[in-house]
Amino acid sequence: MSRTPDDPRCSLVTITHANFEFAIADVREILRQYDSRTDHRSGRASRQSEVLKRAAVILSVTAWESFIEDSLRDRASAAINTAARPMDLQSLFNSVAHDWLERTPKPPGLADWTGDGWKTLLRNKLESDILTLNTPNSQHVRVLSKRYLGEDITTRWRWEGTTPAQAARRLDSLMRLRGDVAHHGREAFKRAAAITRKQAVQAISLVERLVESTERALGTAPRPFGD
Repeated sequence: MSRTPDDPRCSLVTITHANFEFAIADVREILRQYDSRTDHRSGRASRQSEVLKRAAVILSVTAWESFIEDSLRDRASAAINTAARPMDLQSLFNSVAHDWLERTPKPPGLADWTGDGWKTLLRNKLESDILTLNTPNSQHVRVLSKRYLGEDITTRWRWEGTTPAQAARRLDSLMRLRGDVAHHGREAFKRAAAITRKQAVQAISLVERLVESTERALGTAPRPFGD
């Protein structure tokens, strides 16, 4: 059952999860409208109907992108805030320091690292990386999760009948499909018509499974009501 962020039951889930459910509910509504327009008839639907399948794929990926960005930001920000010294975040600290040193900084720039200044630099790097995450495929999630979560979260994408490697391949295939229907101008309708309803449904199912697996790995999965 989908919940909106202002639903009182959201006290049992993270805001990140509630926002994802809110977004994916919109995708399901798009498919409902497609079914209503076509009445499950076979054959090519009108342009106005076909575009709904295209929108469902694109918005499924958008929901996943927002979820993974929020998860990275929430977990990394909390770790930075509570860290007492750089060694508490050794891998992330080293990565940011290495990038800083490659820019051949001037000696006055060292002041930025004094006191809690190093935390600001880590936060700035986090936001910069998140802003550039416009293709949340398995490789990008792998790199950023290792940097900010301390582990390769893609190795935890597992559910019945699906291994982490298979889950990653399915995500990458969805990313390519999203790219096909989102970036081809005058060919958009032709490409949208090539998308089946089954593919749109599979897109929703996949991102929901990925979210569930990621939350289990991070320990942020929703708790049953009453826990």
